[in-house]
Amino acid sequence: MKINFKILENIRGIAALYVVINHCRGHLLIGGNELSSILPIEEWGVLTKVYYGLLQFTSLGSEFVVIFFVLSGFSISYSISKNTKFRQFYVKRIIRLYPPFILALIYAAIVFLLIHDTVVLDGNSVFNSVSTALRNFFYMPSGALIPQFWSLPLEVVFYILAPFVLFSKLTKAFYYLFSIGLFVFSFFTSVNNLAHDYTAISFLLDYNIYFVIGILVHTNLDRIRNLKIFETKKILILGSVIIIPLMIYLNSIFGYYNKFSFLFAAIYSIILIVCFLNLKIQIKFIKYIGKISYTLYISHFASIYMYLYILKSADIINDLPIQNPLVWVGGVVFSILLAIPFYYIAEKPTILLLTKLRQKN
Repeated sequence: MKINFKILENIRGIAALYVVINHCRGHLLIGGNELSSILPIEEWGVLTKVYYGLLQFTSLGSEFVVIFFVLSGFSISYSISKNTKFRQFYVKRIIRLYPPFILALIYAAIVFLLIHDTVVLDGNSVFNSVSTALRNFFYMPSGALIPQFWSLPLEVVFYILAPFVLFSKLTKAFYYLFSIGLFVFSFFTSVNNLAHDYTAISFLLDYNIYFVIGILVHTNLDRIRNLKIFETKKILILGSVIIIPLMIYLNSIFGYYNKFSFLFAAIYSIILIVCFLNLKIQIKFIKYIGKISYTLYISHFASIYMYLYILKSADIINDLPIQNPLVWVGGVVFSILLAIPFYYIAEKPTILLLTKLRQKN
């Protein structure tokens, strides 16, 4: 079956929008525990209790990053199946990803200079020193306003390995066995993802499996799409109703960054990919967010704190955490609006350049 990647942009849009909502809520709005220390839960109104209960559905930021990993495995598997030339693959990845990445670093540095005297930040500028700048240029995130960059080195490791491990059926088979074996080992070592000092170790033990799942979905896509359970929206609705609350529950038991909730996020990713392709689900706004999702993802955290700076400068709020239950939503809108020009400045030109290269080849 033909793969319509425009449809998959909707899934990227869902994941990117969710992560922005997660970060805006988590870094701007006062948490339930903090609020209870100010106002005992017994004194909360019904609406406040319902509101904070519903906010639990915005707590799965890392799980929705796993969806990006699965989509990356899926997309790169497709790309390499169409062209196995290593040099072209790496050149395309660099052209596509690096210019927006550099702009996001510059943006984070500019925002830091503007707001660090007004807003308390965790860390120094991404260009605080030559060594810090070099680390950031080579995908070793260091500095304030870029915590979401944690996922980018893992993506880069996968891109480096992909042409080699997906070169043939034999290398794929070895890669599958090796990846599953390492993950099972790490799973029984610790249910929670470990704070590894090295990206390569973290990739192999904790995150590589999600790229592998994406590859397996692509490789077996026709078989999966022909399963009867994916012929209607029932599995999509049922999967959403069951898996999302389940991931929230697992986080309450094992803490965030646990392998159980991440695995269910990967399963949810499969359901999303297959259902969206089979049912041709497209939502105009979400699809647009998917189109700018990379720029939105790498720029939004600095935008959140720029939004906070504006609120403080206008005396709308005094400091974090914000107690008004609706003000944090403006951060989502603000982050999206700022990502749009960034997309056309840095990301859109790379897409046009790649289109020209494809036509030339």
